[in-house]
Amino acid sequence: MKKSIQWMCIIALSFSTVANAQFFKKLKKKVDKKLKQTEQKIEQKVDKSVDDLLFSSDSTTTDSTRIMNDEYPTMEDAPMGMDQDQSINEMDVPSQQENLFESYTKYDFIPGADLKVMEDFTSTFIGDFPSTWNTDSSAEVVEINAQPGKWLQIGNGSKTLVMNDIIDNWQEDFTLEFDIAHDFPQESAFKRHFDIILSDLKDANSYLSDAYEGKAYTYLRIGAGGGSGYGILINKKAKTPGLNATSKTSYDAFYNQSIIDKVHHVAIVKKGLRIKMYVNEEKVIDMMRALDPTAVYSTLRFGTNISPDDQHFYISNIKYAGDVEIPQSLFENGSYQAHGITFDTGTTIIKPESAGVLKRLSQEMAKSSNTYEIIGHTDTDGDELMNQQLSENRANAVKYVLINQYGVDASQLTTSGKGENAPIFYGEDSFSKAQNRRVEIKQL
Repeated sequence: MKKSIQWMCIIALSFSTVANAQFFKKLKKKVDKKLKQTEQKIEQKVDKSVDDLLFSSDSTTTDSTRIMNDEYPTMEDAPMGMDQDQSINEMDVPSQQENLFESYTKYDFIPGADLKVMEDFTSTFIGDFPSTWNTDSSAEVVEINAQPGKWLQIGNGSKTLVMNDIIDNWQEDFTLEFDIAHDFPQESAFKRHFDIILSDLKDANSYLSDAYEGKAYTYLRIGAGGGSGYGILINKKAKTPGLNATSKTSYDAFYNQSIIDKVHHVAIVKKGLRIKMYVNEEKVIDMMRALDPTAVYSTLRFGTNISPDDQHFYISNIKYAGDVEIPQSLFENGSYQAHGITFDTGTTIIKPESAGVLKRLSQEMAKSSNTYEIIGHTDTDGDELMNQQLSENRANAVKYVLINQYGVDASQLTTSGKGENAPIFYGEDSFSKAQNRRVEIKQL
């Protein structure tokens, strides 16, 4: 009987040990899962404060379907016996990144090297009009559920909008970029257009009741109305009527959009008399003599016209830069500050409008036997350790795309990150921070 009891105790203890082991194993899994979730929440919270390497801000909530910072491999992610180059090179390109670049194969826009103005409305309170702008009507800065960041909402009526920062930093040749969205369907031929207007008007803040004032002007129109009121139009009015010119390109992406579910990236380059305009991946305007050669253009204004009372355009992430010359080599000074490489908010996914810069880099690298170091930089917003990791991961992302999408030899590329520790501007304003959010490519 004693032996039976002893055996029963042993068996019970054995089951208890197994049960305890299973319990603690399950408990460990739960704790690990909870720790991982907490780490991800902390990471996302910090990312909301960490600005993108340029122009885009990481201060908004990220989409859970987007690739987060640790999706691209680092040295810690590499399997045993595999170095960093191998871990990056042998992985498939994430489908999100591959699809983004697929339609941008002919995109050749490169922003000016000297950033003069950056406006994302971070310093403007919701409901206010930006203090460095002027208008004859009304507009206000808002947040919208469908898109991150702050936006200038422009509604009903005919309006003139002046960015005085652009006027104060006027460049004879320049690039201009911005994001634009709208919240209306194309149901009829109501007026719904947004214009970028270059003119010889000496005072940008005069004649605000007429955005097209001047003896000579050229405007680029984004038409989002129905019927014949959609597409991209360029119209030149010269001092001599015989030099007037106009051209229009249909652009169905505006027509097919029915709600504020898509942001369109607009990029414009002025070089001499020539103007080129891109919307997303397409070059929609390229006019060699888009300006009057006898006029001196010194004013850039925006003009809008929306007929319905409850419909709006939204613009943000405006970037104005000089120095649009493309040098014989991007590395004439030993390194290239690739401000034109930008990222989706809170991720390491490179925005497709970076394609022109990446293509230009890959072409130069293909002609050279040199090696290059890709260095990521951030501003000082957010946690220093997280900024360091973010800078490293984004440098890896650039390397990843250069190798897999543009065919650069992996042996030519190394990466590093300096986080917030190598600023080129020391101000706390949004412009200085934008300059510090960058990718630097150094020729070794």
